[in-house]
Amino acid sequence: MADTRKLKLAIREEEDISRSRRAAFGLMAAVAFSPAEQTRFATAISELTRNIIKYAFDGECALATYADDRKKRIEAWVQDRGPGIADLKQALERGFSTSGTLGHGLNGARDLVDGFRIESSPSGTRVWIMMERSR
Repeated sequence: MADTRKLKLAIREEEDISRSRRAAFGLMAAVAFSPAEQTRFATAISELTRNIIKYAFDGECALATYADDRKKRIEAWVQDRGPGIADLKQALERGFSTSGTLGHGLNGARDLVDGFRIESSPSGTRVWIMMERSR
């Protein structure tokens, strides 16, 4: 029998970053991801939701888990209603930053997970991340 769990969180202020991180930890623990996997995924969530606060000020984080006898999976969609990213290729380069930081946010999140997709337009940015393991 499959076990599916979903959760959607508004991201509007700093405390929403830690709230989304805790939610990722909780959902992953419920479907038996290891503590190291939980940390990797939750760190990616932190980076992506921090970008909402820093660049867009309003967005959401939707999390979903799926587990059955053969596999377990977690996905997140982090999206904002900000101005979008003018040059996605450049934004994903190591060390690129428009705010004076180290520029590890997007590509760091990408490195922590098994699946990563990003779309951006003048009406916002949407990032999908995923981790999946066999049971």
